[in-house]
This record gives sequence, structure tokens and C-alpha cells, in this order.
Amino acid sequence: FAQRPAPSAVAIGIAAASETLDITLQKCRNENKDWYGATYAMDAEDDAIINAAKYVETATIPTVFFCSQNTAFAEDASTSLVAKLSALNLKKTIAFYYCLTETNDICHAALGRVCGLNTLTNNSAYTLAYKSLAGVSAWKEISAKEQSYCTQYNANMYDVVGDTYNIILPGIMCDGTHFDEVFALDATRQMIQLGVMSILS
Repeated sequence: FAQRPAPSAVAIGIAAASETLDITLQKCRNENKDWYGATYAMDAEDDAIINAAKYVETATIPTVFFCSQNTAFAEDASTSLVAKLSALNLKKTIAFYYCLTETNDICHAALGRVCGLNTLTNNSAYTLAYKSLAGVSAWKEISAKEQSYCTQYNANMYDVVGDTYNIILPGIMCDGTHFDEVFALDATRQMIQLGVMSILS
């Protein structure tokens, strides 16, 4: 809620001790259908994040999933989380490469940002690229090699440009589609469904 504009509400799910991330997401969706974006605060291994992303990709209710890789690229960058997600060509998952902390704070901030911006009113369309975030620091030390890997694997960065601007780059999903395009199509489909049902009923 530190973002401006701020989202109007947040839903928080609780995972059981032995529960995997994808199962938690499914249970949250079964309990409440009135949310669109999801991320996590629990510790999650790469396989759990990938399984959660696969679930979101096939969810019957439009959903987007925010996740982050908080460890540096290995010598073989193709073994990284963002590379694995990109290889799956996921259109409903947005991944960040962010090693300043071992937590998923970058995704909490980004999700809050997009939920605050998504008013669905006239002239409210936007691009996630070049947006700043509240509550997290931009990563000044990201190297040119790491940036090239992010470009290769459709991973997003929260970077410092010109020693002045803290911005998200490039604002895309794991398949390379821009986030705002995915949101706009999901929102349009939802509004058409609601309009048709309103007429029929």
C-alpha cells in the first residue's frame, strides 16, 4: 500500500507447513475468486515456483504470477530459474532478477504497483516498463553480463538509469509479452463476459 496510486485491497493466504506453493495458490483461488495477481512470501525452491507458474498458466480464472530469482546467475545461465521459466514460454508469469535480498520483496512491490495502476477507467492504460517502486532499492551493481542474460531469458530488472531514475525494465512476461498487454486482454475478456451475462440474465 506504499505505492501511489495504491491498490484498494490485498488478500493474504496461509500455507500449511508441508504445502507446496502451487497447492497453496489453488486453495487460495478456490476460497476467493476476486483477485488477479499472486506472489509469495514463503521460502520456495525453483521447482515449487515453476509448478506454481504452470498452475497459473492453466487456471480457468485469469491470473498472473510474480516471482523472482534471488541468486546470481551460475556459469551455465541456462540452469537458472528465469531461464527455466522462459523455456516454458509462460505468458501469465512475470519474473524478476534481483539479488539485493534473499526475499521476494521486489515482487510484492511490483504487484502492488500494477494493482494500484489498474483502474480500468478511461485513459488508464499504461506500460509496466519505466515504473518506479516503493519500499525496495534499485540494483546499481547489476553487470552488463547479467543484463544480457535477463534480456535473453525475458527476466525483468529494477535498475538505476543515469544515476537518477529507478525503473523496471523491460516489464515483460516470461514469454516476452508485455505485462500491460496480458492484463488488457484478460480485463477485456472479463468485461465482455460480464456484459453478455448481464444482457442474458
